[in-house]
Amino acid sequence: MSNTPRSLTRRPSRTVPATLTALAALALGATGTWLVGTRLLTGSWPQQARTAVSHLAATQLGSLTVLTLGCLLVLLGLLALWLALWPGRSRNVEVLADDVPGQTVISRKDLAGLVRHRVEQVDGVDSVSVRATGSRADIRVGSVIGDVGPLRQDVQAAAQEALTRLNPTSAVRARVRVRHTS
Repeated sequence: MSNTPRSLTRRPSRTVPATLTALAALALGATGTWLVGTRLLTGSWPQQARTAVSHLAATQLGSLTVLTLGCLLVLLGLLALWLALWPGRSRNVEVLADDVPGQTVISRKDLAGLVRHRVEQVDGVDSVSVRATGSRADIRVGSVIGDVGPLRQDVQAAAQEALTRLNPTSAVRARVRVRHTS
């Protein structure tokens, strides 16, 4: 047993590709079981599948259809393998890193909310939306002020102050877009 704590910034599993692959394999396996079971019990293929089975029996392995289907299945398999091995984006960001053992984490949504709250306090800001990604906080500000240059600088400084106060371990920079609203 290890004394080191588990990381709180785990990456999510790839449940959607795994679920889709499992459902496809389940459907294919159930169809195959039904076909083979009917063939073994009755001695003939099911009525619904006779034309498909006869077409498959007549198809040669070197035909263009079989080669295309094989290439498509290989590409789908490689895509599923890539999605399974490449982890998703972590939902949490480590903040307030120091020498004390352990981690302090905050969700990206909460990080965006804290930056939004700080930017809302800047004079001249009417509306704010913030989206925090891995290395950037995208900030969209609406204002009725005609000259948005000084406002952009004030918003940039306020956002950077909020990010500096939280001190995330991965560098997060603020990108500000100000639009004039009427």
